[in-house]
Amino acid sequence: MTVDDWRELFALSDKHDFVIASDECYSEIYFDETKPPLGGLEAARLLGRGFDRLVMLSSLSKRSNVPGMRSGFVAGDAAILKAFLLYRTYHGAALSTVFQRASVVA
Repeated sequence: MTVDDWRELFALSDKHDFVIASDECYSEIYFDETKPPLGGLEAARLLGRGFDRLVMLSSLSKRSNVPGMRSGFVAGDAAILKAFLLYRTYHGAALSTVFQRASVVA
């Protein structure tokens, strides 16, 4: 998406009060090194806005070639992430310490 596409999407999110969940698991895999894709967090920063109603999901499976590890991260709107963390605490499986350390390295 271009910065103009993001601008329009943010405007729609602001107007209609919906959350943008940007799946960026493949964001570091692209053909032209001079034209990396523009992710949601970077677009928000370029447009001078916060991360309201925006969460970005990433995975080490693709970017670091560790599909069996099932490790990734979510970043963005702090209020949404606070609720997500509470949900994740009760409904998610914790990675072993070995996988957590390997994830940090990856």
